[in-house]
Amino acid sequence: MTETFQKVDRAIVEVLPALDGKVEADRNLMVDLGIDSLSMVEILVELETSYGIEIPDSKLKTVVTVQDLLDLVDQH
Repeated sequence: MTETFQKVDRAIVEVLPALDGKVEADRNLMVDLGIDSLSMVEILVELETSYGIEIPDSKLKTVVTVQDLLDLVDQH
């Protein structure tokens, strides 16, 4: 498990505790995990606040899977 995965997993579970233990890189955020757009924004805010990164909202359009989110966090 990479450091980035741990960060993203923590942020997702912080916003949606029911997903604890269910986050995997190949999961579709909306279809498999049930993350809606509001929760996604909350997850991004959690990542930005906790890890001192800034992710432009415009980049959200490219995020479909957990792996996409991992890649986005790694870029910032």
